[in-house]
Amino acid sequence: MNRAAIAITGAALLMVLGVLNLEEAWAALDANTLVFLFGVMVLNAHLGYAGFFQLVMDRLVHFAKSPLGLLVWLTFGTGVLSALFLNDTMAILLTPLVLALTRTLALPPIPYLLALAGATNLGSVATLTGNPQNILVGSFSRIPYLEFALALTPVALAGLALQVGLLCLLYPAVRSREPLPPLPPLRFRFNRGLLTKGLFITAGLLGAFLLNYPLAQAALVAAGLLLLSRRIRSERFFSRVDWELLVMFSGLFIVTRAVGELGLLGPLEALAKSSWGLLWVTAGLSNLISNVPAVPLLHPLVGLGFDS
Repeated sequence: MNRAAIAITGAALLMVLGVLNLEEAWAALDANTLVFLFGVMVLNAHLGYAGFFQLVMDRLVHFAKSPLGLLVWLTFGTGVLSALFLNDTMAILLTPLVLALTRTLALPPIPYLLALAGATNLGSVATLTGNPQNILVGSFSRIPYLEFALALTPVALAGLALQVGLLCLLYPAVRSREPLPPLPPLRFRFNRGLLTKGLFITAGLLGAFLLNYPLAQAALVAAGLLLLSRRIRSERFFSRVDWELLVMFSGLFIVTRAVGELGLLGPLEALAKSSWGLLWVTAGLSNLISNVPAVPLLHPLVGLGFDS
């Protein structure tokens, strides 16, 4: 069973045991989070079909003049993309491109794949749209998009810089400043009309976020505009929506509501009253059950307030 199946099965079992009824389970769903996530997925699907992410990667690669330059551009370029769009999308779309590029240039693929894996996570820290757990945090807390970005962008940039340093330390081959051979163009499909429409709507969506327009509402409007397309059938958009993730979120909302009803978070309350305690509890749960389930489980504890 994958995480989505476990979450739904757990939710169903809790209803069978009488912890929640169906009406209470429906009330536990956070519509803002689900709609926001759906809208961002539709936007990513449109930009993917337009060739936007591959085009950006192609441009970044041609700025790199050496193995070290490639590592730096890949790290920070992926980080920026992951901050603006879901990091899962970046990992799925860019991994084949990085593999093809390193094979063409006869470079060791492992450090560059590690750079991609780390940058998608580190870059996504910067914004509410960077990853699913940030979307949850934004939905629960109502923190404005710009306030969140101003607080965490320096953290993301510091993490990306530290990643470059560590990879250079661990993999001597990427330290080289020897010129790379001429880079062949990356092969990908590019549609100028789709790209223009997608970038226009993306700019409008980011503007709405910065103006503190409701995140879920803005994302749904953007998705509706993108689905009005003569070039792409709706089924192709929906095939790229991560329905499994949406199902998992739905199950987690129900399970979290039941956990609260049963008082199972009591042992963690004392730890969560301090900032350091919450840090260690969050880190531990994120590694034990994954970071996405950890956020809905822990968010009721954040309102307890900190002693320090």
